[in-house]
Amino acid sequence: MDSTVDLGDPAAYVKAPPFELWYRMRADAPVQHSTPARLGIEFWSVTGYHEMRSVLNDGETFGSRYGAFLGFAPQARDPAWQRMLVVTDGPRQWV
Repeated sequence: MDSTVDLGDPAAYVKAPPFELWYRMRADAPVQHSTPARLGIEFWSVTGYHEMRSVLNDGETFGSRYGAFLGFAPQARDPAWQRMLVVTDGPRQWV
């Protein structure tokens, strides 16, 4: 699926969350690669249940060792992000 909506564009979320788009993504392309023009950073959207379980259970391949920087330049990352649940893996997440 090649989305016509730029998932990195805040305007896509102004009126309301794009539930219809997310429904189509889950049905047609539960794993989708994006490079939003505004961000210039590549990322993967994983919207399918089984696909997401696979990702969450494979911290070696899909780990967060590089942290999160969606929406920000990688050099501007905040060290506090490393403590957020969404960017922790394994034992760091269990504490």
